[in-house]
Amino acid sequence: MKKLVLVLMTLVLLMSMGVSQAKEKNYGKYGKFEKLKFYPGLWKQPAVAISDNELLFLGGHREYVKEPITAKIYNIDTKELKDLGSSMNVPRAHYSAIKYDDSHVLLFGGKPNEVCPVDVPYSEWKKYAHIVEIYDIKANKFTRIQDTKYLYGEYYEGVNPEAVLLDDGRVVLSSLGRNKDKKLIRHYEVFNPKTKTITEYKPKSQFPPEYGDSGGLVALNNHEVLLYSDPFERKGPNKWGNYHDDIRIEMYILDIDSGKVTQIKGTDDFFGDCICDQHQVDKNTLLFAGVCRSDIDLVELDIPTRTFKSLGSYPKDLGYSSVLLDNGNLLFLDSYLWGYSTPFDIIDAPLYLYGKYLHYALYDYKNKKVYKYRASYTLDPDKYSRSAPYTVKLKNAVYINGDKFQLYRYNEKEE
Repeated sequence: MKKLVLVLMTLVLLMSMGVSQAKEKNYGKYGKFEKLKFYPGLWKQPAVAISDNELLFLGGHREYVKEPITAKIYNIDTKELKDLGSSMNVPRAHYSAIKYDDSHVLLFGGKPNEVCPVDVPYSEWKKYAHIVEIYDIKANKFTRIQDTKYLYGEYYEGVNPEAVLLDDGRVVLSSLGRNKDKKLIRHYEVFNPKTKTITEYKPKSQFPPEYGDSGGLVALNNHEVLLYSDPFERKGPNKWGNYHDDIRIEMYILDIDSGKVTQIKGTDDFFGDCICDQHQVDKNTLLFAGVCRSDIDLVELDIPTRTFKSLGSYPKDLGYSSVLLDNGNLLFLDSYLWGYSTPFDIIDAPLYLYGKYLHYALYDYKNKKVYKYRASYTLDPDKYSRSAPYTVKLKNAVYINGDKFQLYRYNEKEE
């Protein structure tokens, strides 16, 4: 009997591979996905939204491409790509870019050791990673300014770069580097748009120097940022029995003007060892999605009172990559969901025999309803992407750049 059940379940699994709601594309009143025209030069290129329907690609370099890529504007309504003809002052790839006012984009960091041409010594590429440029959208010009003291985006130094825009236009840069004892320590620098200068920020209060192996940085107002991460050398289980006994999320608020550091208490009651995404709902509310606990998936932070509220767990398996839409829903995109039994949960099977892959889901987290959920079971782990797609939020739309040489737009209000 057991063999018969195994055979039947294997047949069901094979039939369901890539078929589960495979034809579901139109979201009706909940929006729809639209495939965009693919341009090779846009693949894995950082982009910033400069209008409701335009994306600015700053160019640079890509692996195995010797010629620099010029800046371009992509209109997601007309699907037309306009080459601006301008290039950066130095070659770089995998850099960070943030639009800090209506006409300017700050460009910094990168992983120069992945950039071709390969005949340039690594020491030269490392120098480029300190260089900061400003792109003037109206003038279509790249201008080099002061270098950063630290690296942002390089493999062994400048790990996990972050950049957030304060309400007053300043940009806070952060990354991990190594101190004299070879321990990872998080660095901070602040870009001032009025003076076009970059200064180092040193907190007055001390918190664990190894703090910040992973996590996020969130701008709260014109002088404060929230930093969350896992202090990976701290020992002992948290209150709910985290399976990583030496890892748990902590949160701090850094005052950029005064240097004051304030820890937010109570994180052990709401968070596990990671946070998949954070979303700014409004000026007073942060939403954390995927908090790595078995009993909680969503947590809200009330910024003025600095208190947490659990919103419970997901009604379905929703993965880890999400985008907060203008209508308040969460759009979940490509995620591998391991650790599931066969489609009807009749028997358990080793992890290497199957996998569950989430293609997309629309989640109304306030009413706990999932719309147009699409997932597939597969025996082939390489059939789908293993990394979350690159996304840019526009008004009532999301630009999606995946690993399979495809570009999509998700329209929130498409009927």
